[in-house]
Amino acid sequence: MVRPVKLASLRMGDVDDVAVYAGFAIAEWEKSDTAKRLKKLNIEPQMWKSGADANTFGIVVDLWCETYNPEDMAIARLTGLLDQPFMAQI
Repeated sequence: MVRPVKLASLRMGDVDDVAVYAGFAIAEWEKSDTAKRLKKLNIEPQMWKSGADANTFGIVVDLWCETYNPEDMAIARLTGLLDQPFMAQI
């Protein structure tokens, strides 16, 4: 069994409706070069979790992948594709 792996942390400001703004931030992240390169390795986010960001008093949304090929995930780790900073412009 493989463990879930955090692909990215998307930081947002203090938003009223986390689900709506998270959807926008995730859509913006999917347009990034990092997301496109992960997709080529068949690594895509399957779930997201949100929480408070103590550094900015805003919200942080973490994207997680639960099903993946361990060899592809090793390539993603070695090339530095995982958990790169991304600031959603909201």
